[in-house]
Amino acid sequence: MLLIIKKYAKLNKMNSNNKTVFFKNNFEFLRLVCAIQVMLFHSNSEFINNYFSFINYFPGVPIFFFISGYLIFASYDKNQIIKSFYLNRILRLYPALILATIIGLILIVKIYSDYEEFNYFELIKWCFYQLSLGQYYNPFNIKQIINWVTWTLTVEILFYLIVPIFFINRVWIKTSVYIFLILSLVYWILFSKINNNLIYYMNLTPLKYGWMFMVGSIFYLNFNIIYKFRKYLFFSIFLIFFLIFNNQNNFLLKGTPSGNDLGFLYFLSLASFCFWFAYSVDIKFLRINFDFSYGIYLYHTLVINYLWIFFNKSNLFLIVFITSILSILSWHLIEKRFLRLKTKNLKKIKYK
Repeated sequence: MLLIIKKYAKLNKMNSNNKTVFFKNNFEFLRLVCAIQVMLFHSNSEFINNYFSFINYFPGVPIFFFISGYLIFASYDKNQIIKSFYLNRILRLYPALILATIIGLILIVKIYSDYEEFNYFELIKWCFYQLSLGQYYNPFNIKQIINWVTWTLTVEILFYLIVPIFFINRVWIKTSVYIFLILSLVYWILFSKINNNLIYYMNLTPLKYGWMFMVGSIFYLNFNIIYKFRKYLFFSIFLIFFLIFNNQNNFLLKGTPSGNDLGFLYFLSLASFCFWFAYSVDIKFLRINFDFSYGIYLYHTLVINYLWIFFNKSNLFLIVFITSILSILSWHLIEKRFLRLKTKNLKKIKYK
């Protein structure tokens, strides 16, 4: 009996250690870096293009999708109550999205002020889509896309919706993930570049980018094994540079990413390096306890549009400065307050 108790205590200690190891990571810092990369890329600054064009080789959106697949699977695995899982996702995404929609609404009103006829229906329609599942939608008679990064939220939300399906039968979780990975890769390679309306809308679902999420999910489902050999993942950086200099242009080896278009092996190398960085670089200031990344990602294109439409110019310093201020205010005044309502957070946030 005493031996059984000791074994049980040892098992609990091992599980506790695994949980501590899992939560002690730099993913929030990586997301911040990704958001900054996307902002700098969209700034279209000559300074960035001339001196920091290498950031395009580390595209933020695909890394976001990898991290999302990893952390969202972990989140649902920890709390398999669908109601609270979806409530947590809503509390994380929508408060800031509502603010972004209001800011975009003012921009649309300004654009329409130069028109002879104000289209109230298009304005209401845009707001509805921004706050539902059609974030890609733009008022049809406005050429300037109001907030073009929000299309990824459509993909993210649809991914959240299908996550519980993978956990219906725990025996088949890994199998179903691999099946979806293969289906997504087949769609991406064979169909995603076909030019018609159906494919356009299908590309805004996890079918096209689902394989990126699934790679993150596979890393989570095999955490103990990958973590054990994590030090070897550092060498993926050499494969990244090899693919860049090799400059192939195919779905497997493409090493010159154009936006989110990159080869599978290149993406896998990026994901591996991110995992190594998240669990191997032990620097205290990287373990941030705030999340400005969502705000930077969500607001920067609105700031760019405001500068162009109101002042007819764009400036890298202003884009970075205004976006940073908006993101900080959004986090402290809006996002963090709503996160208090979340149940069973993966990582506790300090509230002052």
